[in-house]
Amino acid sequence: MKPTLVVLDATRLLMRNGPTGGSPADVKRGDTIAVATDQVAIDAFGLELLGKDPNQADWLRMAEERGLGTRNWRQLTGEDIQAG
Repeated sequence: MKPTLVVLDATRLLMRNGPTGGSPADVKRGDTIAVATDQVAIDAFGLELLGKDPNQADWLRMAEERGLGTRNWRQLTGEDIQAG
């Protein structure tokens, strides 16, 4: 099932020792919430917020190959992804 809306909460980013560990020193302020209709694009956007290259994420490549979305979130229109 393909979702119709995906929400990314990046108000705080756990940069190290995740997802179950970490300390306050591992957290960076992101001050971002994004919504999208493309689940692959929103994951790619989130990876970039973490300083990662979405093109290096095998699971995103496989999802894109299966037609689930695009890693190139910048090519999408404002109707597909919104961040603030």
